[in-house]
Amino acid sequence: MSQAQTAASHGYVLGATDGEHLVHWRDAGNIFIKVGPATGSNDLALGTQQVPVGAGIPIHRHFRMDEAFYVLEGSGIFTLNDAPHRFDKGATIFIPKNVWHGFANPDHQLLLLCARGIAKATDSGAGQRDCPQICDRIQIIGPRNTPAGERNGCAHSDDCVRSVVL
Repeated sequence: MSQAQTAASHGYVLGATDGEHLVHWRDAGNIFIKVGPATGSNDLALGTQQVPVGAGIPIHRHFRMDEAFYVLEGSGIFTLNDAPHRFDKGATIFIPKNVWHGFANPDHQLLLLCARGIAKATDSGAGQRDCPQICDRIQIIGPRNTPAGERNGCAHSDDCVRSVVL
């Protein structure tokens, strides 16, 4: 049994900056994965994501799993199926699988707590690639006024694929 499996079977407590630390490829925000395959959980992912002022999270959707966010710090506008919703610190956001969503934070840095299930890596056979570990297959659209920017599959390289999770 690995050290991660042993820890997961007994539980563990992590501090604010403990966990797997990643720096997001798009905006250099800090991500801390607290629960996931590296810590022995094959069914749940949990972590925090810092979103710098103005960076936002592009409109996208996840094909295989629901996602939930709790806003630890900051405020902004959350888009859910083309409908904008203002949110502030303390808000809870739930996104069912296959629903388009994204964040805009023009005035405040965000610190988000994200929880989701873990998709298993598979090849869909339809030209879309399911990402390994805690990322599920996603679809990201380009800038708002460029429908031609729509892309299928994971938009991230293997080096940063897990940063999309949070």
